[in-house]
Amino acid sequence: MSKAAVLWLAMACTAFVQGPPSKPDFSGRWTLDVAASEFPGARPSAATISVVRPDGQPISYPTWYLFEDGQIVVNMDDGRKRIEHLRRDPRVAVSAMDPHNWVTHVSIVGHVAEWIPDTDLTDIDRISTHYDGEAYGVRNRPRITARVDIDRWHGWGRFKQR
Repeated sequence: MSKAAVLWLAMACTAFVQGPPSKPDFSGRWTLDVAASEFPGARPSAATISVVRPDGQPISYPTWYLFEDGQIVVNMDDGRKRIEHLRRDPRVAVSAMDPHNWVTHVSIVGHVAEWIPDTDLTDIDRISTHYDGEAYGVRNRPRITARVDIDRWHGWGRFKQR
């Protein structure tokens, strides 16, 4: 999977997939076993990220993301409550839908494996450019990048395991 590969969903829904992806990569992480050509960077998709509050209640937020090196990459305002929740409990669920057919989707269960301060806004600019075609507009708030390891996933459509 190339670094530039972006998790993107397309085509009609045809079958349900469940369980871990096909194989662990060299680091032992589970990866989506799909060729980079299946993830064209031209079309971002709608997504949500769900985290666990201290009382155990899950809560979901819309999010931008990239899929790089077998991980989900998200970038957040460092002052948001979800950061506090994720630092306490790093478990996440990410669901991404084809913007033209939301039945076609992939849902990922994983955990934050790495926190990276985005002091120069490089990561949010890269993600924003993918979604909006330009650098991120808010320049006066600290940001942080979370790299999420995939523990398991399921999907509809093109992500059927054979």
